[in-house]
Formats: sequence, C-alpha cells, structure tokens
Amino acid sequence: VDLYLALMLPDGSFFFINENFQLTTQPTPWRTNTTEPHQDVPVAPVLIRTPSTQKLLIPEGDYWFFTGVVPTGSGFKAGAPYDIAYFKVHIEDRD
Repeated sequence: VDLYLALMLPDGSFFFINENFQLTTQPTPWRTNTTEPHQDVPVAPVLIRTPSTQKLLIPEGDYWFFTGVVPTGSGFKAGAPYDIAYFKVHIEDRD
C-alpha cells in the first residue's frame, strides 16, 4: 500500500506531507509500496510560542491532520479503494 499524510490549516489551505516531511500541494505519498506498519515516524516537540514573549508562532484555529492508505500506485483515482483517518487540533491563545 501507499501511505499519505496531509494537513489542513485554519485558513483552509491543504497540503500533503512528502517522505522528507515537506509540505506540497501535489498528492504525494509519504511512504510507497509498504506492507509493514510504520512505527518510525519521528516525533518531535513543535515550538508554537516564542520562548521570550510566549506569543504564538502559528495562527490560532483548527488544524486537521489526515492519513490515507491506498493500493500501491493507485493514488486517489476514482474507483480505487482507500481508507482515511483524521483528527483535529485546536490552537488558541488563552493569555
């Protein structure tokens, strides 16, 4: 299967995340032709406030994260089977 990761920003912008964790507007798989579950996703803290002023570095709002699983090489073509999971993270400044 091919695995896709995507992110929708509060302004509605939609990006795919490629294998190098770069954002792209083109449907690009994060992993291709894989049969094993991936537990090697790097996890790192994300700095969303400046250390000195504690102001937000990213816009407030809802951030949607998506994962998609499709047969290898099929992309999201019409009629191709797929599975999608998603979740939302809400960011707001409460100062």
